[in-house]
Amino acid sequence: MRQLCVRSLRLCKQLPNSPITWLFLVLLGSMAAAYGLLVDNWVRTLFRFRRAIIESVGTDSFAGFLCWLCWCVTLAMLATCCGYFISPASDGSGIPVMRALFAGVYQNPGDMLSFRTLVAKSLSTVIASGSGLSVGRAGPFTHLMAMIGYLMNKMALFRRVNFGQENYNFIRAGTENLNGIIVIEVTAKYYEIKCLWEGIICSSVCILVFNVITFIKRDVLFERTTFAGFDMDYEIFAFGLLGVVTGIGAGIFCRLAVVLRWAQMKLFTKLGLTGPSLKRRTVHIVTICVASTILTYPLGIMRLSDRSIVNEVFRDQNLSFPQWKQISEYPQVTLFVYIILKFLISLLPCGAPISVGVFGPLFTIGAAVGRLYGETLMRYWSPTQSPATYAVVGAACFAASATQTVSTAVIFFELTSQLSHMVPVMTACTVSYFVCGAISPSIYDILAGWAGLHSVCYDLNEHVLSQKIAVDYMSPVPVFFTKETTYDEAIQALMPDAKDPNVSLRVQHLVSKILDIDKKKSAMVEDYSLVDFQPKDATSLSSPLELGPPFHEYAFTSVPVETYPPQVSEDVNLYRVHKIAAMSAWTKVYVVRLSKLLGVVNLDSSLTMLRKEEDLIMLAP
Repeated sequence: MRQLCVRSLRLCKQLPNSPITWLFLVLLGSMAAAYGLLVDNWVRTLFRFRRAIIESVGTDSFAGFLCWLCWCVTLAMLATCCGYFISPASDGSGIPVMRALFAGVYQNPGDMLSFRTLVAKSLSTVIASGSGLSVGRAGPFTHLMAMIGYLMNKMALFRRVNFGQENYNFIRAGTENLNGIIVIEVTAKYYEIKCLWEGIICSSVCILVFNVITFIKRDVLFERTTFAGFDMDYEIFAFGLLGVVTGIGAGIFCRLAVVLRWAQMKLFTKLGLTGPSLKRRTVHIVTICVASTILTYPLGIMRLSDRSIVNEVFRDQNLSFPQWKQISEYPQVTLFVYIILKFLISLLPCGAPISVGVFGPLFTIGAAVGRLYGETLMRYWSPTQSPATYAVVGAACFAASATQTVSTAVIFFELTSQLSHMVPVMTACTVSYFVCGAISPSIYDILAGWAGLHSVCYDLNEHVLSQKIAVDYMSPVPVFFTKETTYDEAIQALMPDAKDPNVSLRVQHLVSKILDIDKKKSAMVEDYSLVDFQPKDATSLSSPLELGPPFHEYAFTSVPVETYPPQVSEDVNLYRVHKIAAMSAWTKVYVVRLSKLLGVVNLDSSLTMLRKEEDLIMLAP
């Protein structure tokens, strides 16, 4: 019976549209929806608990300020401790990690997608979001779903026998659940169209389960909006101007993030905290928590959650929260102050050693900017569209320009269910994308650069790459191995000191430890133990290797080796080199001349050299 089940399972896996694949996608989509709602409920529970504490001591009292500060510092420290003690791979946004994973930077992604990282990322995301810091959850959710897909793929029912990038198709499907096509745009330079159906099925199941659960719970993520239809007229220029405003704001946000990072590095250097340590994490977290609390607590509107603010500015009616009149009787004044303060407190967590996303705060800032823009037009002009329409368009534009993703405009159509605004929305998003791109690279490129993942940054012009050739940016290869190279030759080449007898013994011991698993798998001995072997006389040994029962030959086949390395000619330009490498998920490409090896182009180091050259050109008089 067991053999029949195993054979049936193998047969199902070999089908073109395997039922096993469909089962995996359905389970992954359902888990994504349930997990997302669970995390969201945990965060809201923390918010309610914090609000109860503040109300018990006095909302506008100094004791309330101290409670808010202690709450923020305590939870943020717990979030960073998850990364320090459980898994450092859980820190930061998940988008740069997914970029590097799909680009082949991580040849062994076990640490980035392990169960320990899943636990640390989940705890850090919930605690950091509930601490009061202005952080999002889109990037961390992408990483979380990738880890769940990776761990499910290791189950016997879903396990695949492929190696390398072939195992990442299910991970791609998992990352598209809660973020949609935006994830494809920000994580994949080249995307396999054959993987699209898996992502669509997984996302559809996720949406279905999400809507069913929210309907049962009577909960709504964003309030439904209904706007008047758009007829092409002069108001299209107003939407274009909104794209310019949001593009400039997003570009300034990205530039200020770089400046803030530079200031933080200078401070850490003066304090002697150049390397990663718990003390450096503590200084970083406490600093941003104190600054965020000082900027947040005095103004009542700043204490509201991003969801409350977004629903308020998306509502096609006057601003109704009493906090809008805390500064002035005109809500627009408070809205302007909110934009400035939200802008600043959203900058502070960027690059912090916690699980932090940036898409949510950017979306909220854009919604507030669009609402203020629409309110201003209503005061000095008579537009046909309401300020709420400009709020939704502004949210899409600001997030699209800062992340360099045009597909963010899809969010507008999902929220409004109206296609009549397609022309103004796409116009505004395109303008904001162009303006922000002229000012700064995307925030995800900046975060990837901070993480040391320069090879997945898309901040270099293709024309610059096409003007450089591979031979000028390659590194020499002092030694190379073939299939006939022995371990002794490899040791002598890689470790010149191995000629010392003591060093040689240690190296041989290390090699034997590494190959121990292969020996256990392939050296088969039937019902004998090496412990029970009795030594024989030297004269009775027919061979120096005769120690007991005969062994099978060692067959080191557990790790597949590609015998055809990626290679290009010496006069190929760097644009083609990087394009081929991105399509095949290579991190290095060998340069040959008439089948003779000249060197190797490391994508990361070559891009670093190009950036330095471009900086020198920009600084030259």
